[in-house]
Amino acid sequence: MSGPQFARIYVRGRDRRHLGRASNATTATLRTASVALGCTGTRARLRPKLPALSVVALVFLVAPGRIVAGGGVGAGTPSSCTEAAFDAALAGGGSVTFSCGVNPFSLTVTSPKAIAVDTSLDGGGLITLSGGNTTGVFTVNTGATLNLSQVTISNAAYGYAISNSVGGAVTVTNSTLSGNWGAIDNCPGGTVTVTNSIVSHTTTYGAICNRGSGSTLTVASSSFSDNLGSGTGAAIDSSGGTLTVTNSTFSGNIAYTSGGAIYSGSGGTLTVFNSTFSNNVSKNGKGGAIYNAGTAIVSNSSFAGNRSASFGGALYQNFGDTMTVRNSTFFGNTALDADPARLVASGHGGWIAVDVHA
Repeated sequence: MSGPQFARIYVRGRDRRHLGRASNATTATLRTASVALGCTGTRARLRPKLPALSVVALVFLVAPGRIVAGGGVGAGTPSSCTEAAFDAALAGGGSVTFSCGVNPFSLTVTSPKAIAVDTSLDGGGLITLSGGNTTGVFTVNTGATLNLSQVTISNAAYGYAISNSVGGAVTVTNSTLSGNWGAIDNCPGGTVTVTNSIVSHTTTYGAICNRGSGSTLTVASSSFSDNLGSGTGAAIDSSGGTLTVTNSTFSGNIAYTSGGAIYSGSGGTLTVFNSTFSNNVSKNGKGGAIYNAGTAIVSNSSFAGNRSASFGGALYQNFGDTMTVRNSTFFGNTALDADPARLVASGHGGWIAVDVHA
């Protein structure tokens, strides 16, 4: 940061209030009402059919409640890593690995792979799973868990790369999701965790959709960059769910409406800690970096160069909800009116705007 920015707040329906300088010790608490969250969604466990085995053998192979099947894809050469081999390895769940040679390898799928039992997939840093610009890659069924590690998923189309059903769970670690129409769709009651991963260059839906009451999304030590969203929240669109972001970066994300990087909708809970937001854009809406219509706590974070088309260059707080901002820095964020040629950062909340209209 090259220096402190005057913190300006625009309160719709009242005169502008000047809150002083926003620096490393900026604290602003904005309260109008509290919102309670409910949690819905059921979780069912699907069990695979096992071959007839003796009781003694079964005890050694399967612990209660766990799936330990799975297998490898390929026999050490690229030509052996086919979609049919991939399907066979996924069929029983469990641990799935790849042996496709020593060089990076891309496997294109022709249909989304249904995950019906708990499955862990490790790409070893060499494997890309591609939707071939024609399909999504995974659909996680109710009650199932998909763990992805060291894998790249790209070119998923006509849907999201990963669709997580009600009650499903997805964990993405040390992986890259790039160039997809959408990265992850988390249905109500679903759980998604993204750690040490890169989510970038989403082209249509935005990167992650966290939909509805009971949905939970946790993001840690990850980066979201250059994602495009045709609606709200180009990096993360969280509509009524629980969203926690720590130690992550958001840059160059562009939402067609509100929430250039993050949109937290009505009834949602948002926590942001030690994260960086730069050059995110709300193209035709509010909140260049974050739009909040629920309960939010933002702390130890930085906001620079974010822009909105109307209110809240960095942050926008909706009427009737609560946002607390602590120990965060703001520099060079701008809000424009309907005419992008007119810079009105001092009038429409260069760093934050709060709506007090019902």
